[in-house]
Amino acid sequence: MRESAKHLARSRVGPRTIAIKPEIHVQSELNVTPLIDVVLVLLIIFMVITPVVESELTVALPEEKRTTRAAEVAPEQLILQLTAAGELKLNERPIARERYVEQLRAQLATRAPDDRGVFVSASEGVRYPYLVEAIDGAKLAGALRIGLALEGDP
Repeated sequence: MRESAKHLARSRVGPRTIAIKPEIHVQSELNVTPLIDVVLVLLIIFMVITPVVESELTVALPEEKRTTRAAEVAPEQLILQLTAAGELKLNERPIARERYVEQLRAQLATRAPDDRGVFVSASEGVRYPYLVEAIDGAKLAGALRIGLALEGDP
């Protein structure tokens, strides 16, 4: 008799039989194959979808033109200047901060809808909240286009 058969023969006691279960080996390694499959499928899906879902933000940037002479302001342009002290000037004329929106609205009302643009020029040292307030005021006054004017290189 084999070894296991002898053991079973010895373990019989009367009408009962003692069954010996084999040892179960626990797999201590993590099975990562399904995880890799899922990740590769998701990677392929994102690679296919990404070019289709591209979103654009259209920005109209003017071409840069450098001249040696000082730029002449056309009389129909509205230029809002902000000084470091927080003063506002509209086309070189001082304007009260409280009446700024009303006066700009009056000047924009006489213009065609395509010509309702305002250029904002801030000197060095202007605090950011003043600049945002000036731009928001121009929007409230009815400006459809707002440009930021920069001083050129010396």
